[in-house]
Amino acid sequence: MVTLGRHTVAARILTAGGGARDWSADYRLYSRRRFDPEALFAVARQGVQAALPASAPFLAAVDDTILRKSGVRIPGVAWRRDPMGPPFQVNFVRALRVLQISAIRPGPHQGSFRAVPIDFLHAPTPRRPSRRAGKRERRSYRRAAEKANINLRAAQRIERLRSRSTPSANCGSCATGG
Repeated sequence: MVTLGRHTVAARILTAGGGARDWSADYRLYSRRRFDPEALFAVARQGVQAALPASAPFLAAVDDTILRKSGVRIPGVAWRRDPMGPPFQVNFVRALRVLQISAIRPGPHQGSFRAVPIDFLHAPTPRRPSRRAGKRERRSYRRAAEKANINLRAAQRIERLRSRSTPSANCGSCATGG
């Protein structure tokens, strides 16, 4: 919140007064997974299930979006269409493609609802081979692109969510309200 300019790792180190020391430890810290997202989202999912009335189905919403990034060496970063750009001009930005599933639970007021994130997946697309690539390389790219389809990935995550959630009383296998 106090970092001036671009919000990068280097800017955070400089803001903390670390300009004169070695930055490799800081970059190592930010490059590693520091927590288990599965455990974090399992707690959120169980909390939503506990807050639902016994007769209510478990509803979930799926959203695919992009996270803007400025680095070119970040794994999964590619040129993506900017959804906030004007409809008559296509803008491209460097970004990560992510898939998020949120559980829908009743809000504090009658007829209001809250969306609580219960799953988050980095869903990069495979790198396209060059024009001079052989048939085998193009075939493997097509297979990888089929597996990386965002709709297929969403369906897989929903199935995974269904297998991990305990069904409510009135719904035998519903994780998406069906």
